[in-house]
Amino acid sequence: MQTMRHPSARLVSRTLCFSLATFAALLLASCGKQSSDAPASSTSSKPEDKKPVIAMLPKLINIDYFDACKRGAQKAADELGVTLIFDGPTEPSGAEQNKFIDTWIRQKVSAICIAPNQPKTIQRFVEKAHAAGIKVLTWDSDATESGRDLFVNQVDEKVLGETLMDDLARQMGEEGEWAIAIASLDAAEIAHSCGFCDHRAFSRAFRSATGATPMEFRKRES
Repeated sequence: MQTMRHPSARLVSRTLCFSLATFAALLLASCGKQSSDAPASSTSSKPEDKKPVIAMLPKLINIDYFDACKRGAQKAADELGVTLIFDGPTEPSGAEQNKFIDTWIRQKVSAICIAPNQPKTIQRFVEKAHAAGIKVLTWDSDATESGRDLFVNQVDEKVLGETLMDDLARQMGEEGEWAIAIASLDAAEIAHSCGFCDHRAFSRAFRSATGATPMEFRKRES
């Protein structure tokens, strides 16, 4: 098996977030240009000399990958003359992410860039942001049904999967068993990815096959 060479995660993440901040700024500039053709309003709440504020929400903070993302985003923000807010939960929690989104909507930032832990839960917050005139982008992982304005992907998924498996096979000497763990998926997302209509049906099938619920199995095996 031929091993494909690929850039480091830190380089990819810095490049991704530089691009993401750039896309967000361009999106805001485009909207501003369109609105400049309309008659001026005396009730405008955003002075023209005010710097745009772009809020970026990683899956979690204080890990190398998203630290590198922050550095890339800050570099782009400095070059583009926008204010960056980069913050998020300390655990990969969709509920905690939603609290940040809600806060930024109340603060009336210009754009929110989300790496969603639970893509299905952000739709109502995207709608709320749009109602407030805030642009919403996704990055790192998408939320296709949320109504977001744009998705910035760091790499083609097929290329990423092939590269990871090639590298894993190389490290194993192309022999042995392997497993992939995804820490941020909840029961509902796992059920959906396995073809179940909801997490309750998945739990019943899981218990029938293993003699334990997913939570009981996790505690037993941890």
